[in-house]
Amino acid sequence: MRRALPAALALVPLLAATTAFAAPLATKAVPETVKLGQPFVEEITVPHAPGVRVVLKAPATLGDFSLLGVEQAERGGATVIRAKMALYRLGAHQTPPLTVDIGGAAATTEPVAVTAASTLAPGVKPTLADIHAPVMLTRWSRALIAAGAVALAALLVGLALLVRLWLRRRTLEARTQRALDALARDLDAGAPLYAWWSRYADVVRGYVGARGGFDALERTTAEMATLLAARPLAGLDSGALIGWLTQADLVKFARDASDVDSARRALAFARALVDATTAASRSQEKGDSRARLAVS
Repeated sequence: MRRALPAALALVPLLAATTAFAAPLATKAVPETVKLGQPFVEEITVPHAPGVRVVLKAPATLGDFSLLGVEQAERGGATVIRAKMALYRLGAHQTPPLTVDIGGAAATTEPVAVTAASTLAPGVKPTLADIHAPVMLTRWSRALIAAGAVALAALLVGLALLVRLWLRRRTLEARTQRALDALARDLDAGAPLYAWWSRYADVVRGYVGARGGFDALERTTAEMATLLAARPLAGLDSGALIGWLTQADLVKFARDASDVDSARRALAFARALVDATTAASRSQEKGDSRARLAVS
């Protein structure tokens, strides 16, 4: 019995402290009216027994308020907590409840009214920047920006190459070479030479006419010979061209005999014709460009 008495006496201060913070903790705001976003202090007085540890717990959410910092000091048997806060919504609002750990027990603060006034002059309409709480902005690093620039450059280069390839496939020489490739496949497949020579003549005539700027499909071989003699086409062997077109006419109109070897030589000539006239045309275009630059 004698041993139990001191232990009971030791519990008296702790029970008294528990009774002291069972009710909401006394709280006041200094000042009670502030400009929007201007810091104010929520002062919390926590009575407790000597040696009891007092800690303000970090709140999960504060709504329109923001907690900027915490200071605390002991004053005559109590701990005064000064929570530096700010309000980011115009008008009068109750501070959110804060939880204080007092020696392992939790106590809650009383809400206190704080009024936020506009930072603008009277009569000026506020904008979002004047009434909204600060938000976290993502800062792009230089490495990320550089990587994005490199990726964009690579994409543009790839796109340019694709466009160039697409344009090249649409050029006169590309279309003609594809037509000659089709003729070669037909020749390997054993296509009738009568029909083959007719198509061959159309492909070669069409190319030479497009390159020379005249409608070769509507002209006879003799008319083409006369025209090319008067208007020579750079890179074109006119004599050899007229010889192969004459061969095609003989097969088509006179049913002249022909063989696969002759057709293969005609194909080789046509491919060489396209390459030679294309190279000559590009060289001539470069010369014209230099001449225009020299004149300008």
